[in-house]
Amino acid sequence: MTKESQPCCEKMRAHLNWACSDHRSALECPDALIGRFGATGRYGLYIHDGGSSFLEIDFCPWCGAPLAARKPSMSTKVIVIDCRQITDWDSLHTIFADRLGFPGFYGRNMDAWIDCLTSVDDASAGMSVVTISPGSVLVLQLDHVKELRARLPHLYDAIVECSAFANWRRIERGDEPVLSLAFHE
Repeated sequence: MTKESQPCCEKMRAHLNWACSDHRSALECPDALIGRFGATGRYGLYIHDGGSSFLEIDFCPWCGAPLAARKPSMSTKVIVIDCRQITDWDSLHTIFADRLGFPGFYGRNMDAWIDCLTSVDDASAGMSVVTISPGSVLVLQLDHVKELRARLPHLYDAIVECSAFANWRRIERGDEPVLSLAFHE
């Protein structure tokens, strides 16, 4: 371990090494306060909501020492989807495949949609012509989304849930999320 990765004080060390005889992990223990998260090991406060949520922190809550250099602001790429063009499952897949450049073998189902967007930061995967650099975020700007939600709520729900699942899949394997949704009426 390098000096930078060492805890800044004994209280931080104790909380990072938290062990509880009643719970399998710190995520499950309501007494656990702080941990390291993501592939980069960011410091954060546990949010005990039944999932793996945390609030990233930049300074030690006990001694006030900076925990890591601030990261440069991330870059984003915005792809606009006109939701008025979505009329059914087929049109949803056609629009996303066209706007994002999904490959010819794209399966035109939400499992395939998730596969393509999970690797949007890996150009070598060949799952999308539109790619972002590692550490960046792809923003899917859904124009006229309120209308889509009223007209085809199951398609709206699928876009939201599958975007979240693509990010969750990445988190599970230790990668950062890459998708963000922006709603525009």
